[in-house]
Amino acid sequence: MRSPTTDEIAALLTRAGITAADASRIVCVSKSSITRAISGEQQMSPQLYQLLQLMLSAAARRELPDPLIRD
Repeated sequence: MRSPTTDEIAALLTRAGITAADASRIVCVSKSSITRAISGEQQMSPQLYQLLQLMLSAAARRELPDPLIRD
């Protein structure tokens, strides 16, 4: 497993229509962790990226409470 690129992280959030703050709440990490991963200051672990992908899947999105996900 490899760490995602900054473009992959940004694209995932864009496709889901969420902010770094939203993503941080979804996977229970600090907003700065997501922001630093998007900017390239630090790498996002492959496991965290996979969790974020799973949490943003269509099935999971239906189960997440507002305001974490906006459609």
